[in-house]
Amino acid sequence: MVELDTFDGISSLKPYEWIVYVYTFADMLEEYRNLATIPKWSKNTKHPGGHSWWYKLKKYLYNFWNILDVVSYILTIIAIATRSRRFYSLSLFTMYMRFLFVLLMTRQLGPKIIMIKEMLKDLFRFFGILFVFMIGVGVLYHANMYPKHEDMWNQSGVEYWRIWKIISVPYWQIYGDANTDQFEGNSRTQCTSNRTEWENNPDIERCNQYDWILVVIAAFYMLISNLLLVNLVIALFSYRFEKVHQNSEKIYRHVRYSVIMDYKSRIPAPLNLIIRPLYIVYSVWIRSNKKEETGEKINSKLRVLQSVMSSEYVYQI
Repeated sequence: MVELDTFDGISSLKPYEWIVYVYTFADMLEEYRNLATIPKWSKNTKHPGGHSWWYKLKKYLYNFWNILDVVSYILTIIAIATRSRRFYSLSLFTMYMRFLFVLLMTRQLGPKIIMIKEMLKDLFRFFGILFVFMIGVGVLYHANMYPKHEDMWNQSGVEYWRIWKIISVPYWQIYGDANTDQFEGNSRTQCTSNRTEWENNPDIERCNQYDWILVVIAAFYMLISNLLLVNLVIALFSYRFEKVHQNSEKIYRHVRYSVIMDYKSRIPAPLNLIIRPLYIVYSVWIRSNKKEETGEKINSKLRVLQSVMSSEYVYQI
């Protein structure tokens, strides 16, 4: 929504950018306030009711929504440092996904959000298996379409790396797009077979060679990916849906309690930038008064004790 290509100092920042920066900074302070105020302790020095920093960090990152927070903050910091519209868009997307956490409080949508979260976990775990299939088939495609292609990591930029070419065809074949026209020789109108041209100019695509084995590999790969792997994911989703649906009321009450306890001591951003310092000053003032009152009580007790001891001493004399 604003101009990001040029930066002429702080005065060039638009109001929208300042709103994003202030809100992100305030939200980060409020999010990590609890972690920052935990006293550090070691195994030899026990702290009653406390845990180590490493334990708190692992417990924090165990929550799916906290991971989204960390990712959105990292992307926002990178976007601010590089003023990249791509990173701003990605950070905005993660913030929108993080907003689904608010819907957990509703009884109708809360269990549905939990189902989506659990399904996403299953999908990310399954993506490791799928990635192995895509890389294996993609290398087979690329080795037969572009033999003796040694320029895999082009120095002109990340967008020219051949890994994207290797993954693109098997990835879209998962959704039923065969892309068999790319297996035909010289399928591109703007391509060259001159090695010097496509090595020196990354914008010029190299002409691929036809091999009948590509169609056979594509047929077996689409058979496995569409009939086996995709249906396996659907079966995992069905199992997760039934499992969450059976315990939806218990899960909803547990998550609702966790959200209420998490936001019990929070102040909405960016109001926390004003209220939190006042609260800290007030807390320090209360503690100092308690210390003074405690000190006065101790001194009064000492005076009474001294008077009693002196009177006993005089009596003995």
